[in-house]
Amino acid sequence: MPGSARGETRRGRALRYVRQNAIAFLALFVALGGTGAYAADTIGSADIVDESILSVDLKNGQVAAADVARESLSSGRIFGLDGTDIDDGSITGADVEESTLAIGRGASSFAAHQASQPFDIGASGSQVISLRDNTYGSSGGDIVVPSGGRLLVSASIVLYNDGTDPHTALCRPRYARPGQALTTMDSWGSASRVPGDRTRYFVTVPVLGAATVGPGTYYVNVVCSGAGVSFQQGTLLAWVVPD
Repeated sequence: MPGSARGETRRGRALRYVRQNAIAFLALFVALGGTGAYAADTIGSADIVDESILSVDLKNGQVAAADVARESLSSGRIFGLDGTDIDDGSITGADVEESTLAIGRGASSFAAHQASQPFDIGASGSQVISLRDNTYGSSGGDIVVPSGGRLLVSASIVLYNDGTDPHTALCRPRYARPGQALTTMDSWGSASRVPGDRTRYFVTVPVLGAATVGPGTYYVNVVCSGAGVSFQQGTLLAWVVPD
């Protein structure tokens, strides 16, 4: 048989074989495709070798909060958090290491003053004690405030009236930075009636004051006024409560 005839016969047999088995080939193709899809949908944790999946295998932005177990991440695994990532009011005192807080330091200063010669404070007012006083007492000096806060003042002023008529004395705490004008503090319980008595009737006047201040050095004193009233002695304490 000629060569061309034999080639045609082989092609004919092959085509007949394909046509006769087309259904079988189609079924095999579907079966193989279906098996691959099924296998892909049923891969579980047991099918993955431990520590074999890398960061590059995870699509960016696809791991959500629901995919992470609660309390499974330690501080060493979390980077880049700021205030916007934390709900307001969600961190309590038990969650904060107090030694890491920069809350500032307190400061205090104390002075005592006993006048060697009692003096009339006068109606217009006179300084009766300051933190710098040390006459017959002790001097704390100006108070140094390392951080902002509330400057608090407590004083005990002893006044007397050696006349026969009662008088009223008014005492106020004041403060200022060196070289600046003194400012009167908010104060309480600083006005007292000093009765008249020929034997010198002594009255202790309590003085309390407060002011909000920033960091710096502050001069503190107490000024009293009252016609016919004299200053005898006093103590002055100033301290700061940090913000």
